[in-house]
Amino acid sequence: MLKTHLAILFFALVPLTVHAAEVIAVDPIEDCFLCSSAPSMTMYWQSPKAKVVLLVIPGGSGLVGISSEKNDLKQPFFDNLKRLTNTNFTTGQVDLVVLDSPRVLTSSGGDLSGRSTKEHMIRIESVVNYYKNKTGLPVWILGQSNGGVSLANFARYIQDQKREGLIAGAIASTTRPETNFPSSLNFPIIFITHRLDGCRNLDQIHNMYKRVLSSSSAKTGWMIIEGGEAEVGKDPCRSGFHMFYKAGDEYAKAIDDFISSFY
Repeated sequence: MLKTHLAILFFALVPLTVHAAEVIAVDPIEDCFLCSSAPSMTMYWQSPKAKVVLLVIPGGSGLVGISSEKNDLKQPFFDNLKRLTNTNFTTGQVDLVVLDSPRVLTSSGGDLSGRSTKEHMIRIESVVNYYKNKTGLPVWILGQSNGGVSLANFARYIQDQKREGLIAGAIASTTRPETNFPSSLNFPIIFITHRLDGCRNLDQIHNMYKRVLSSSSAKTGWMIIEGGEAEVGKDPCRSGFHMFYKAGDEYAKAIDDFISSFY
């Protein structure tokens, strides 16, 4: 018991230090009608032990605000994911990339149509290709909340384009219950959500997982996060359990363990 308490104390005192982020602008790989030609801004944290690149598609509006003058994302949710690059917390097998959008993808009214446009699909594909070429590593995609809709749409997009091998795996992180994944996925995916999420219906997300499990040809995982805290007075769809607030170690370990099972 004493050893357990000492271990917990040790990790509580370990600072979350990671290599400095690099801001990289990625040009679209193709033009499309009424599409912006502006580059996609990305933020990149490199791990010396990386085996994969994890591309994060944020939720909310999709706007993160990455620029050449902003070389870090300090929100607790992104700090959770930075643990994946740090061997003090995980295997450190992940290079982390966050994708910003130059325009609103999801309005305050919850319209998700921006997450299915050809422009959005081209931007995701462009960033996947860029980091595959830059690192020589396989790319996984994590879709958080509304970003899970982007993930599902992109899975259908590459399936239609006969390019399903473009990504190596996926994390559907507390995704919207109406997210519609295509049938017969050929890459591994894990669904992660919080038991006390005040924004999502746990049963609906579990039913989504079961639908994918029943048709997928690849490993399909399910993980419930138990720890963390709510943030009183804040939007439960943008804070607290929904964003795995103060559950960073548990959340990062769930992702790390799933990816580790393939490498």
